[in-house]
Parts: sequence; structure tokens; C-alpha cells
Amino acid sequence: MTRKPKKITDAKPSPKHSANKTAIPLESRSSFSVKEFCDRVGIARGTFLNLRKAGLGPKEMRLSGTPYGGIRISVAAEAAWIADCEKRTVDEAEQVAARAKRAPKIGA
Repeated sequence: MTRKPKKITDAKPSPKHSANKTAIPLESRSSFSVKEFCDRVGIARGTFLNLRKAGLGPKEMRLSGTPYGGIRISVAAEAAWIADCEKRTVDEAEQVAARAKRAPKIGA
């Protein structure tokens, strides 16, 4: 018994890849998925998860009734997180400079 191959015209487009689906540009959105956030700030998802675990990630919104908890990150939370990262970087640089001043000179 041989199966008759499907004709191309018999195939139905997947709703996921439908031509009618219009994407909202990232610039005009009020929140982002974790993947979109990671793409926007240029970090890997693993880095995001490590930052979250250390308590250094952005504030998250968890939407109930959506798959996987529907984690979203608002534009305001993204901006606050970036500002916090910048402040933390300056503070760490000041701490390194202070340690360098206190450290004994080698070869003196």
C-alpha cells in the first residue's frame, strides 16, 4: 500500500506563521519577553538567569494564565536595571581604585 504524496496546495499555513499576524515594533512596546529583553541589552539568557539568581536582574512582571508564567519586563524596569548596572560599575571601579591605593607597593 503506497501513500499518495501531499500536494503543495493541500498544505495549510500554520497559524504561528500566518501572513495576517502583524508584529508590533519593539520600539513601541511597553514590555518585553525575557528573550526580547536579552536581545535588546545584548546578554545571553544564561547570563540573565545568573543575574536573576544573584538578585541583580531587572524587575519582572508575571502574567497569570499564560504559558510558563508569562514573564515580561517593562521598559521602565529595563531603564532602571541599566541605570543600576551603570551605578554598580562605577561603585566597583571606585572600590578597585581604593584597594589599589591601600595595597603595598611591590618592588619598593
